[in-house]
Amino acid sequence: MSTGPMSAGAGASAAAEDAGFETLGAVEAALWRKLTHSVRDRDAGWRTPVLATVSPEGQPEARILVLRGVDPAMRRVVLYTDLRSAKVHSIRSSPVVSLVFWCPRDSVQLRGSGSCRIRSAGEGVEAAWAQVPEVARDNYRTVDAPGRRRTTPAAERARDGLAGAGREAFALLEIEIDRLDWLRIGESHHRRALFDWNGIAWAADWAVP
Repeated sequence: MSTGPMSAGAGASAAAEDAGFETLGAVEAALWRKLTHSVRDRDAGWRTPVLATVSPEGQPEARILVLRGVDPAMRRVVLYTDLRSAKVHSIRSSPVVSLVFWCPRDSVQLRGSGSCRIRSAGEGVEAAWAQVPEVARDNYRTVDAPGRRRTTPAAERARDGLAGAGREAFALLEIEIDRLDWLRIGESHHRRALFDWNGIAWAADWAVP
C-alpha cells in the first residue's frame, strides 16, 4: 500500500466530494436547507425520518414518520401523530426524543435530538388538519387506537357523518432540536460534524466519522 502523498486525481476527487461542505457554517446551512426542502419534496430521502422514544416502562421504541414542517430559526421540526398512539404516552412520560434522517441519494445521515411538545389544539393545529387530505383523515377515524391487536386486518372506521370525525385524534409533534450529528459517507473519505445549541447559537465541531 502506498504511503506517499495523495495523487492529484485523488485530491480532486476528495475536493469534489466536499464541495459545499468545506466549513462548519456551510454544513449547518446545507442541512437546514435540505430539511426544509424535504417537507415539500415527497421523494426526498429526509422526508421520512425515524423517531425514537423511550416507553414509560423504559423500553426503546422507533418508527418512521413523515416530516411535516421545519423552522430553522426556532430549531424546530414538526410531525403528525394520533393522540391515542403509544408514542404519545411515551413522549408524555419522557419528552426527550431522537430523530434519524438518511438520504441514500446523497449518502448523508442526520441525527437530531431534543424536547418534544404535543399540540392538539390551537390555530397551527387547525391549519395543519385543514391540509390533511380526506383519504388520509381515515387514519385518525379508527374506532380502536393505533396498535391495538385485532382478529382481522381491516380497521373499523368511525361513521363518516360525525362532525369533525378524526380531528379529535389528530395532533402535532413539535421537536425543538438542541443537538445535531451530520455524517456524509463519501467514496474516498467520510466527513462528520456535530452541532450543540448553547442557548444562544450553535457550537459546532468537526468529528471523527
